[in-house]
Amino acid sequence: MIAGLVLYWLASIPDVRVVVTSQGYRQLEMMQTHLRRMQPNFELGSYRNPEGEVICHNGNVCKYFATENEGAVESQHAKFLIRVLEEVKSMKDSIVSATETWNPQLSVYVSSAGLRQGAFYRCFAEEMHLWHRVEADASQCSAISSGRIDDMLARYGEKSPKFQSQILNNFSSEDLNAGITVEILEWLIKHPPPKEHQGIKVAGFDPSA
Repeated sequence: MIAGLVLYWLASIPDVRVVVTSQGYRQLEMMQTHLRRMQPNFELGSYRNPEGEVICHNGNVCKYFATENEGAVESQHAKFLIRVLEEVKSMKDSIVSATETWNPQLSVYVSSAGLRQGAFYRCFAEEMHLWHRVEADASQCSAISSGRIDDMLARYGEKSPKFQSQILNNFSSEDLNAGITVEILEWLIKHPPPKEHQGIKVAGFDPSA
């Protein structure tokens, strides 16, 4: 998806600079593979692989890099700058904040749902009024077979945090393997046990059970 968007921007917006960053290289390598595959239909020009740049014949540029250190986020300037953060659920807030100093005309966050924390989660929570959100689950992804979905459903169940996160693309609790998840606590708050008598309430939990 990102490769298609990048090509559209490079071909249609004058004096545009697209900057794509991620915490890891895997997503960027996939994007570059798709860009190379689509190159015969576009005037992409030359690749500068070490620097992670695609320079078009029309002068437009796509720069991409991976980093886990906000100090490595270099300044970016352009007449029209587009900021793309890949798998932003895994990015530290400090890195996201560092890319905001580019003052982009357009920002795009791409990620699976992940945990209920960080910049990506806030786009669907307290900052949802600031973003146009597009959501898709595993059934809409050509890379995930229906057999894989059925297997996950049989193994973990529809209500499990793992199925909710990886297949339905819903934000999950702090730990997919937690004994007591955030979802369970939220349910208990909404459905408290009946008050049978007055006195001190005591609860126990055995993590080795």
